[in-house]
Amino acid sequence: MENILGTRIHKKRIEKKITQEKFGEIVGVSKWTIINWESGKRIPLATYLPKISSALGASVNYLLGEEDGFAKPHTDDGVHKTAGGEYSFVPIVVRSFEDMERLYNGLLMKELYKMTQEDELIFLGKHILKSKIDDSQPPFAVIAEVSCAGWGIVRGSRVVVNPAERAESMDVALIRYHNKFAFKKIHLIPDGSVELIAEDGKTLNIPAEENDAAAFQIYGKAICALSNIIHGV
Repeated sequence: MENILGTRIHKKRIEKKITQEKFGEIVGVSKWTIINWESGKRIPLATYLPKISSALGASVNYLLGEEDGFAKPHTDDGVHKTAGGEYSFVPIVVRSFEDMERLYNGLLMKELYKMTQEDELIFLGKHILKSKIDDSQPPFAVIAEVSCAGWGIVRGSRVVVNPAERAESMDVALIRYHNKFAFKKIHLIPDGSVELIAEDGKTLNIPAEENDAAAFQIYGKAICALSNIIHGV
């Protein structure tokens, strides 16, 4: 993915004539952490963004990819004040399908939402998510293993899934069938069965008796990727 956040931190730091060592002191991290942020090897946790914004005189909106480069008043809880009200950003942990299968097979699905400095994170504004968020099951992203051009998913893209948003018929969703995870369009049938539709049109029917958390589960609607997800027929 393009390292927009790191690139803009580097640009603004150079403009301010602040060394990496000094910037680290201001923000509360090491010089090497700053180097990793700017190179894209690591992404700052959301808790650092207010300090970064203040030190660089740049809004969080700008650092995350907006065009406005002027700083706006902020609070320390990730909520930024704008003329139109509040702008909130959401840190989203990125997982691979291998991660998902490892967590599921190890009965560790609660670990899915936990974030560490080692994890890859992306940041989205709540205005982009356009849906409610459940703090106990926050949005997360999964790295697409294959391209689904008809749905706007590119191989390697980070596909954001929101467990709090119910997937309806003909939505693209992250599903698990037994111990395998995949993105599929779902067709919810009144008899309790579910038809899974692949991007190439191939289908698989999940009978009603298997539509339970043991054999089959829908983890949430796919919200966005590197390009728009296309829902519907």
